[in-house]
Amino acid sequence: MIPLALWALILGGPAGGERWRPPELAVAPPPPELSFAELERRALSYLGRPYVTGGVGSPGFDCSGLTCRIFAEAGYAIPRVSRDQARAGRPIPLGSIVPGDLLFFAEPGDPRIRHVGLYLGDGELLHAASGLGRVVVSPLSQRWYRDRLVLARRFLPGPGGTLTSSTGPWRGSDTAPLELVEHSGETALSPFLRLDDAVMPPQLGADIPSPNATAIGLSALVASEQRRAASGASESRYAFLLVPEATLLVDSLALEVGVAVPIRFEPGVPPTLGTFDRAGDVLRFLRGASLGLRGAELELRLTRFGDGSLGGGLVVSRLDPGSMASGIQGLSVGRAPLSLLGGYRGASLEALVLIDDVVDPGVFGASFSVPVVQGWLKLGATLATDQRAELASLAAAGRRAITVSEVIATLEAVKTPTLELTVSAAGALERAGGELGYGARGRAQLEWTFSRGKDQSLIVALEGGVQGDRFLGELFGPTYLIHRPESYAALDAARTRGTLGGELSLRLGSVVVSAGYADAPSERRSELDRRLFGLLELKDVRLTGSWYLDLRLAYAARALLSPEVVDVLHGGARLKFSSWLWAEVYAAKTQGFELGAGLGIAWIP
Repeated sequence: MIPLALWALILGGPAGGERWRPPELAVAPPPPELSFAELERRALSYLGRPYVTGGVGSPGFDCSGLTCRIFAEAGYAIPRVSRDQARAGRPIPLGSIVPGDLLFFAEPGDPRIRHVGLYLGDGELLHAASGLGRVVVSPLSQRWYRDRLVLARRFLPGPGGTLTSSTGPWRGSDTAPLELVEHSGETALSPFLRLDDAVMPPQLGADIPSPNATAIGLSALVASEQRRAASGASESRYAFLLVPEATLLVDSLALEVGVAVPIRFEPGVPPTLGTFDRAGDVLRFLRGASLGLRGAELELRLTRFGDGSLGGGLVVSRLDPGSMASGIQGLSVGRAPLSLLGGYRGASLEALVLIDDVVDPGVFGASFSVPVVQGWLKLGATLATDQRAELASLAAAGRRAITVSEVIATLEAVKTPTLELTVSAAGALERAGGELGYGARGRAQLEWTFSRGKDQSLIVALEGGVQGDRFLGELFGPTYLIHRPESYAALDAARTRGTLGGELSLRLGSVVVSAGYADAPSERRSELDRRLFGLLELKDVRLTGSWYLDLRLAYAARALLSPEVVDVLHGGARLKFSSWLWAEVYAAKTQGFELGAGLGIAWIP
């Protein structure tokens, strides 16, 4: 123990040389912690803390503030900033790193250290990530870390309780370090890249994976479509689609633009790109455009695939305009809705807007929430309207709009690195014609993270409430746009009743399984009170060699156990043989049934 105590004194330096240290970075007195297990428990306790430039834990960290804090509490006086930490301790070859080593990162071609994290073993790095906005565990196998890892240093004692440094111990300085270079200057991350702390909910809308890179390519698909003709009879049509495609991806701005020019070949019909009756028809070739990652501080998304929720979801929950599309999603020569989702997520305000179709809009929605007690209680409101409603009561009143408003309070009852319990209460008013309806709901959601980071978690939610006359919970939901008549009939007939429901979501790395069910267990239930959804998603699942599989199967239904089931189904699978060659299949059930399969090739510069 004597060598350890001497080393701690040398490393920490005299008290006079440590005057720059704030109370949070006070070095624990000798003897220091010896085992990595002790250090790991301390480090993992900070998971989920927010990223704050210059932060040392009150309440957030930057990358070197986190590592300095961990080692200070363990009894080691290491430097404050990453470039000084990279000169302290003992240098370790990158092929010989062990748990407890600090790993350092620099931009390619730039020798300055920009980032530091604590190696946990098994290829995992604990660090304060500015891009994610919190302390997380990330796999070193990700490309960003592989390309930028340049150095490793060891501070924990080696065998025999000794630790030597080839560069000499760092003794601190008489003044606080004034320059923090990690995540600053030209490497500062855009607000389009900074992610929320919360895991985004599963998406029910169609979402066939893209190459996730700047590329040009060509897809060839055979499609079958089964539709109901004007006479009421079902008819099937077959076609061959040849689709030149292009994707532009700018990582630094999270900008992605995808275009596709489908050429349809059908027996007995000349090849066609579709009709062009109005200027908006040229947008048919835009598969999607997004500026900002989903959940970033700033986000603007035009999409034919995704769904959107507002507020507490009692009004607008996973509305999927893409379900209105006729023809293979994103590869149709017919018109398909191009919806808009925009968001701002700041520390003092979160605001979202949603439009079902920017070319021919009908449904508009907006929501906002503000913290009343930071990190504990939030209040919010939502307003949504459908300007194309066709209720019989609306027609008699000479109106065509349904308007719904919602208020919500959210309480974070428990928040630890592994367990979060959120309780919320929402109330809503609905105006259709000259009449009002109302609804209220309470919800409790428990999220258990049973591995480091957020890649393995279980989410369980239970809810209950009351829905009054002429009110349907989640009216603007995943089945609404394609089943308006059924929704209007149920809305006119709805009477006061209680509701119960729940959701379950399991995430195991690249696999997500999610399901939910709700009902009004009384004789006064409306047909559309019964709601069911299910989702199975696999991303980049390695099969063999360079073959990977992406799979999505999403189903949402209302009016279960009744003669008229109102439902939507989206399924898609892509087998990737390499980065430039894949096979895919797609299926959809909305107003009809569609099926397509084909091959795609791409050139990625």
